[in-house]
Order: sequence, then structure tokens, then C-alpha cells
Amino acid sequence: MVEESVAYNNGWLTEDPSRTGEGNGFKLGGESMPGDHLLRNAVSYGNLATGVTSNSGPDVRLEDVTSADNDRGIRLETNAKVTDYRASGVISWANPQADVLGLLQDDASLLTDPSNHFDGAGVTAAWFESTDTGTVTPEIAADGSIEMHGLYELTDEAAADAGARLTPNPSPTVIELLPEVAGAEPGPDAWYPSTIYVAGDTVQHEGAVYEARWWTRAQEPGASAWGPWVLVGTADAPAALGECAAAWDAGAVYLPGDAVSIDGVTYDAQWWTRGQEPGASPWGPWTAVEACE
Repeated sequence: MVEESVAYNNGWLTEDPSRTGEGNGFKLGGESMPGDHLLRNAVSYGNLATGVTSNSGPDVRLEDVTSADNDRGIRLETNAKVTDYRASGVISWANPQADVLGLLQDDASLLTDPSNHFDGAGVTAAWFESTDTGTVTPEIAADGSIEMHGLYELTDEAAADAGARLTPNPSPTVIELLPEVAGAEPGPDAWYPSTIYVAGDTVQHEGAVYEARWWTRAQEPGASAWGPWVLVGTADAPAALGECAAAWDAGAVYLPGDAVSIDGVTYDAQWWTRGQEPGASPWGPWTAVEACE
């Protein structure tokens, strides 16, 4: 079911009106398959092609629909052998092409139902507060309903049992925004052989978290129960990723404090160096700082 809706100006690109597409308003079916699709209390206008089409659906229902100033107002037809079209309260007005009502059914009462005004029968411009599509555009109101600003809104001149009458939403849904979910806290930095650690520093290595008991460098956590590292837990989160420094250049000269990155890790130079790859030796001129991206 589609209800309390408007379809308008389909078929043109706003930036280039010369480029056109299919241009239908409400398409209510497909592949000649039944679906009992219902369009209720809806407005379709200014579409390049048909305002409301069954799109080959054989059992479309229309209730209180206004289709105006399209190329064609209503098209109900299908390749199915039998139809079950139903319509009441339909206004099809000011559409150059005649409505198509391809009924293949015994009940053809929609053709004589006085609430239906196919091909503009009995309808005048006085039925509408405004037909000024050039300056008036529908908007979504604060309550979620559609504000037509008078466009194709029915006056007292209109038949009381025909056409769409879009009204404010009496019970709009109130959406309560929940607090933003913070991301998981990052885990300790990964252990790097070239980095100097002092007592109390923590690292993660091969899925575990270790704490340094004294000054250490190039001594792998978990390699010895008598070494500088003590196991304190499981690594539950990856380390935070910093921003990578400029890529290391084998031909460049680096001075103390210069930063480079290689293989997703940032390194700081400890002394003058050239051509010595970061990470190649824990005793070289480079010390790892952090993982980076």
C-alpha cells in the first residue's frame, strides 16, 4: 500500500530538462503479476508520462487519488488474462492523453462509479486551490506529512467523495536518538625489537599483553620466564594507528628526530643515517614509534 504521498515531475533531469526518462508517477505493479497493490489518498502531477499506472499489474486498487497535468492521468492494463481493478474517488484531470482502462473482468462498476472522474469528467480548475506548478512545490512538514501549499488541494467546489486530501499527521512518530556508541578503546602498542622500554611500559605481542619489569630492548615478550616481560592479560583490541610519516628513502640522509615510515610502522632516527633500513636491526639508528596508516 502507498498512501498520503505525492509523485511529481518524474522524467526530467533538473540540471538538463532536455534529457528525459520513463517519467511515470506511481507504478503499482510489474510483470503482469497479481499483488493487490493499493494507492490511497495520493497526488500525482507534472510527470512526463502517466500519473498512475498499473505497470501491468492486474489487480491494482485506487482510492481517493488525484492525477493531474501529466501526459496521461490513469493507465490500468495488463497482459494477464483476467483483471480485478477497483477504483473509487479518482480525479484524472488536465492530462492530454486519454485514460486507459483495460478491464478484463465482470465487475466494471468503476467505470460508472460517480466518485470517479476519468478524463476530467465534470472537473474544473475551480476544484483546486492552486494549479501553479511553476512556483509551488510540495514539502515534508515537521510531522512527516506532505504540505502541498494549496497545490491541487481541493476546494469546496470539488466533489466531496473524490480526490486526495492530504492532512497533517495526527500522531507523528517521535524518534529518540540514542547516545552515539563510542568505538572500542585501542589496545597497547605492538612490541618492536628496536624500541627501548622501561619498567611499567606495556605492549601486545602475539595476542597477549606484557608489562616491562625493567629497561629492555630487543628482548621478545614471552621468550623467557626470566626475562624483562611479565604476562598481564590477553590482547582484546588492536593498537591505535597513527598517521604515517613520509616513506623511508634509502638514498636520503636522516638526522636525529627525523621520522619515516615503512611497512605500516613509523620510526624515529636516533643519529645520522643513510641507507640503513628501519627495522632491519634492533641496534641500528632507527627506533619504532607506532603502527600507522
